[in-house]
Amino acid sequence: MDSINSISIVSPIYNASLTVEALCQEIIKALESYDAKIEILLVDDGSPDNSWECIEKLSKKDSRIKGI
Repeated sequence: MDSINSISIVSPIYNASLTVEALCQEIIKALESYDAKIEILLVDDGSPDNSWECIEKLSKKDSRIKGI
């Protein structure tokens, strides 16, 4: 594959506490063949569920994942 410096994926997160981890896993899996720095930006869109807590947990486990 061609060399790409970096890839940033931005996704709004709303009531996604049950699916946000799977989303990140699928994004990473889809991009792992690229020679690029990967960044996943998860934007909490005011979720009333515990999506933000899930985002924080994921970002502590994987430095490529960031929450806003």
